[in-house]
Amino acid sequence: MGLENKLELLQLIRQNNSLAFNQLVSQCWEQVYVYAFKLTGNQELSQSIVQNIFVDLWDRRESLEINNPDSYLFRAAKYQVFKSYRDRRMKREVLQEKFEDYIQENESEFEPELIQKLHQSIDRLPEKRREIFRLNRFNELSVDQIADQLDLSRQTVKNQLTKAFNQLKADFRSN
Repeated sequence: MGLENKLELLQLIRQNNSLAFNQLVSQCWEQVYVYAFKLTGNQELSQSIVQNIFVDLWDRRESLEINNPDSYLFRAAKYQVFKSYRDRRMKREVLQEKFEDYIQENESEFEPELIQKLHQSIDRLPEKRREIFRLNRFNELSVDQIADQLDLSRQTVKNQLTKAFNQLKADFRSN
């Protein structure tokens, strides 16, 4: 479908023409989906992203100024992919923090055997990772404080904490 035809469809969409919208969706869906899938490698996520793009297009139809529909749709897909990854990372970090807080707040309620397994797992961490973990969890130092104390970058401390928690979770799953 040519650029002129898509621009005509957009003009009709701005005038609340749902048939024009359906035609644009049917003509562009597959291309945008394939692009999103190449970026994500995830079929479900790609479908959701494409759906969100077209829903947003319809919702904002009266205010959008689009000169190149293909460029707009592909750029929107790219931004939706980045947003999705950012949101997933944030959710993962929040869940990890909640898990850590729960463990700390309820440690006294756990069976002594479980606490012993936790300490054994911590002892199996590599030396520097174990030190960072203990400073953070037992001495309650922040990432910045640990980075300053050990002369490491903030990112290194964050990475080591993430690896420590992943290793501890893996240990508990295997036991």
